[in-house]
Amino acid sequence: MLVGRGVDVFRLNFSHGSLDEHGEVYERIRVTEKQAGRSVAVLGDLCGPKIRLDEIYDEADGGMRFEVGDTLEIYREERVGGGGKVSTNYDQFTDEVEVGHRVLIDDGLVRFIATGREEGVVRCRCTAAGVIRTRKGINLPDSRLTVGTLTEHDKRCVEWAAGVGLDYLALSFVRRAEELRLLRQRLTEVGSRAHLIAKIEKPEALKEIEEIIDASNGLMVARGDLGVEMDLARVPMIQKKIIRKCRESRKPVIVATQMLQSMIESATPTRAEVSDVSNAIFDGADGLMLSGETAVGMHVKRAIGMMEHIVRETEEYLHTEKRERARELGVLDRVEPSVVIARSAWQYCRDMPVDLVVVCSRTANTPRVFSKLRFGSRVVGMSDDVVAIRRMNLYYGVIPVLVDFSLDDDGLVENVVGVLKGLEMVKDGNRIVVIRDETLTFHKVGA
Repeated sequence: MLVGRGVDVFRLNFSHGSLDEHGEVYERIRVTEKQAGRSVAVLGDLCGPKIRLDEIYDEADGGMRFEVGDTLEIYREERVGGGGKVSTNYDQFTDEVEVGHRVLIDDGLVRFIATGREEGVVRCRCTAAGVIRTRKGINLPDSRLTVGTLTEHDKRCVEWAAGVGLDYLALSFVRRAEELRLLRQRLTEVGSRAHLIAKIEKPEALKEIEEIIDASNGLMVARGDLGVEMDLARVPMIQKKIIRKCRESRKPVIVATQMLQSMIESATPTRAEVSDVSNAIFDGADGLMLSGETAVGMHVKRAIGMMEHIVRETEEYLHTEKRERARELGVLDRVEPSVVIARSAWQYCRDMPVDLVVVCSRTANTPRVFSKLRFGSRVVGMSDDVVAIRRMNLYYGVIPVLVDFSLDDDGLVENVVGVLKGLEMVKDGNRIVVIRDETLTFHKVGA
């Protein structure tokens, strides 16, 4: 069971499969959630203006192979690809790709350069050999595109997401904060409470990164397209910068793409991949996302188990180091009610032995701030709202617990202790800190 192996958030990729198929997966996730007795979040990944190949007839190697120097013809009119001729899902492709522009397919694994253009067709020469397949993505780093942010398919997915109650929606290929504001307006119109994750995949987004963080509920460093669209050597520095800015803004950040890529086929990861995962945790990432490793990989459970193992080993090292990472990254240097109370709790836990920190919150906003401080003690986020509980699954170091009593009850602390004892998270003699309505209190269990 994947939930039992540490999965906190499941991603539904709307670039593949039908909404009916996603609906079946969503129902299985919720059934599993009940069976496991703990909440999980579901993130819907909108396609955005991703340019993809249309259907390609499988030739040798399960697609269409190109060697350096071969010619590829890309047509406006939709066709089943074959014989060096294909079409795409972007009607303006043949109008906006000019001679000399690069055409990069499948995250740049197969590369072409445009050598000629006529009405309705662009001719390209292969510069890096490989196989292209149905629905593989196309990057055009040299072309000025007029494609919009939300496609008609995206709009249908947004309505579907509102209907089933997805916890998060990720917007692909974000370039400006205004795109997120428009999507948030659309979510409000269809009655969705989903939080927005901005996927950083385009160099244009880096010019407006602070505004994008402000307009979103979190970011995803989507290194696949980002590494294709710009100098690959800059991606690690960009990843660190984005994580730091999200920490300072108290927003969760996910690192994605090729984290354990070799485990799609191999039973063990490379040493470089292990270091990559560990370094993302050192930087302060809240979530680490597996893609092909779990979507089409041969070792799904092994990949998840390996990710969990790396995470546990890295976090154990960080906790024993007892470094003041929150202070280093500027998280504590804000004068806001939730930050002030989190700072007080953080300082208390540094100076006094505390076994557990409990943050009671209907909206999950205060636990989000606490997640950025990297407490040495365990942090439990309690709410009587299942939506808030599921949302907390993306918050680093926060254990979500759904309660069936009101957070306004006078006997809140007694109720909290009772729940924690029932979950075997505390016992008599343990010291806990309870935060409610920006008030911090200290309790000794059984005293």
